[in-house]
Amino acid sequence: MIKGKLKKKKNNESDKLDKCEFSREKRMVEDIVPAKTNYIDAHKIRIAIDAVENAFMYIFEISAVSTSANEWIFAGASSLPEMVFAIPDPCRDYQFRIIVIVRSLDPRHPIIVYRPRAIPVNLPEFVINVDEVVTEEMTFNDVEKNIVVYVKWKIPRGYKDSDIYGYESPAVYPIQCHSPEDELPTPSIEMFSGGGRMRISLPAEILKEKCRLWVEVRILPKCLRLEPFSIQQSVELDCDKFRSNIIDVWGANGNATVMWKSVNGFGKPIYYHIRYGPANMQGTPPLVSWKISSLKEEKAPGNVSIINFLVDKDIEYGIQVCGVYNEQKQMPKFELVRVTPFICISCGINASESFGSCGECSKIEGPLLVSRRCHPGGGIGCTTSVNSTKFAFGHISSIGSVLEKGHANYSKNSIFTPANSTLFKQLSVNIASVSSNSSVQPLIQKLTFPFDIS
Repeated sequence: MIKGKLKKKKNNESDKLDKCEFSREKRMVEDIVPAKTNYIDAHKIRIAIDAVENAFMYIFEISAVSTSANEWIFAGASSLPEMVFAIPDPCRDYQFRIIVIVRSLDPRHPIIVYRPRAIPVNLPEFVINVDEVVTEEMTFNDVEKNIVVYVKWKIPRGYKDSDIYGYESPAVYPIQCHSPEDELPTPSIEMFSGGGRMRISLPAEILKEKCRLWVEVRILPKCLRLEPFSIQQSVELDCDKFRSNIIDVWGANGNATVMWKSVNGFGKPIYYHIRYGPANMQGTPPLVSWKISSLKEEKAPGNVSIINFLVDKDIEYGIQVCGVYNEQKQMPKFELVRVTPFICISCGINASESFGSCGECSKIEGPLLVSRRCHPGGGIGCTTSVNSTKFAFGHISSIGSVLEKGHANYSKNSIFTPANSTLFKQLSVNIASVSSNSSVQPLIQKLTFPFDIS
């Protein structure tokens, strides 16, 4: 009896082992499952298969393809026949397998294990789109007195900073610039999260003419299966300057202070380009223009609106202040900016001999534009201009007061000399216009000229 029971138990265990072996055999001989795979980016892959009848759960596993034994890693589980999972290294090839848990009363088929299948490598293109390469606004380095331009980009879409090996061969080529290629410093590369940028340092003189640069650099991927990409960008620098309004000029003893204001609507410029120097008036008042005969140049940061100059007294100067903005702005060229004239007057032996306040600096405008703000000692253009009635009144009164005091030698040794005969010609022009004034007639009658003024 006991032997019969033992024999029956062994037979039952044998049946169970047979069923287990049968079930295991069925799992290993399943065909390769039809699947669709695609790379969402360099680190994410989507896998989708056809739905399995009575499937309860899909379990996805991945493994890197290698010569050693495969180490399967759990990628995820879903009730749907698809999964998106991450891969640690896009440089390697991967394979996947799927385990399907089915709803079944048959103990021989509780699960289905599909054979491993290689995932075709289809990494995103290692390229940077044109709209992801931008030129930032220029800045003016007041310490180094140069212009700094940044060309900024994002890393290729679908990749991470860890996928970038580095950069090589940064270069800048002037196409239409006031500077030869060999004089431009080599640009430097700065890396940051999600991208990088090229720093280009340029001499400020490069903006004297219209300037266009061609910049390029190669971005290198870590994966050897990917080709390096050349970042190329055409940079057009804003060589046009938009004038700023000269608000006022003041100062004393040849120390002139100029204040200006930017044109509304253009924002703060990158920097100001300033030209000044002795100037000549062209034309006849009020239709006159000024031209700077001997240029000097200065530059000031964009947050500055005032500057000081040391100038020679009794010399007419002109100044232009131009704000340099970014390349998107449409602005007139520097040559179209109006020259603002100014002068610093010296003090003579007698303060009453100076026209205007003794030692002051100011703009030449309005009635002063006609009179040219000339000092009795002369100045550029003063001996050829026709002065105003105001000039005549002032000097007639001054000359008359000298003659009243009996300074006879004044008419021979001072301003009453043939060298200044033009001055008296100018006075005589205005005498007719003021002779009807009873207060001036006695002074006119006392004026005598030891030379011909006709």
